[in-house]
Amino acid sequence: MESSSKFLEICGSRMNYKGEREKAKEKEREREREPNDYKSVALAIAKDQIPLQNGFFYFEVEIINKEDDGIIGVGLCRNPDLKEITKNSYLMPGQDKNSWGYHDDGYLFISKNGRPYGPPYATNDTIGCYLNFEERIMFYTYNGANIGIACNLSKASEDLEGKWYPYVGLRSQGGSIEVNFGTGDRKFKYSAMNNDDIGEELYGVNCLDFFCDNNLDNQLNNELDLMYRAKAYLIMKLYKEALEDLTKVLEKEQNNLLALTYRGKAYFIIGKYKESLEDLTKVLNNESENTIALRYRAEIYQIMKKYYESSNDLKKLLKIRPYDEWAIKARDLVDKT
Repeated sequence: MESSSKFLEICGSRMNYKGEREKAKEKEREREREPNDYKSVALAIAKDQIPLQNGFFYFEVEIINKEDDGIIGVGLCRNPDLKEITKNSYLMPGQDKNSWGYHDDGYLFISKNGRPYGPPYATNDTIGCYLNFEERIMFYTYNGANIGIACNLSKASEDLEGKWYPYVGLRSQGGSIEVNFGTGDRKFKYSAMNNDDIGEELYGVNCLDFFCDNNLDNQLNNELDLMYRAKAYLIMKLYKEALEDLTKVLEKEQNNLLALTYRGKAYFIIGKYKESLEDLTKVLNNESENTIALRYRAEIYQIMKKYYESSNDLKKLLKIRPYDEWAIKARDLVDKT
């Protein structure tokens, strides 16, 4: 991340709001004079633009310290004008043109217009932002649980043209946040993006080892070999390639429940919710306690605003896994909707 704000100190993935003075006594006097530097917003934009060729993008921001009277916004911007952003240093993400921002008070702002969206957030919370270029949707996550669609991008081509960047803002004396782009060994709070529920093995074989040991230029006709490679693609987050192999398997064996489960998840990740719902429902009609299918179908129902159906799947999942952290958080959000 990078910023031209004099109030922001960036150390790797962490950003600290320094304010005009660093000494505690001076900081308190500043708060008494003008609480929390409300005229001084520190904005940061990712150094690299979002790669459109992947079809979707996700990142998270952990709130290390919000401070009692602080304000934080997490979102995206398109074709940012750094000079203009610096000039309008009182605007948070979503409050200027071509930007989107979910603020800590629960409001969503889109190019200056705001409305209630999700729960308020504070210190120790983690906010995620998902943007899908192909399906033209954006949603946020709250401590690993999907809040629901934030907006549908216009079908006008200009909405997706240009350069998109992750975008965060702080107006918080002593505030601190940490950004996670999922690089290296860092995992997301939103477990759907980690593929932990898939695992690396299939029938006792490490799929990544299989992937590396085989010549991928050769066509694989054996369903089992295709399953190994498809799972390796899933682990590496190559979802379109995984979908191709899984579809080949299902063309030969329509009721392969494992292939349907994996394809349902892959469709879910890339935002094809109708296709995912169809596959996962087929699985659950045959394996009513399939926890992967229950988990993703529950979230799809929530996204589709079918809260009764989502609640039913979450109850079934919690009956099987009563301490499932994601299911508990998702149930709480659905119940409050």
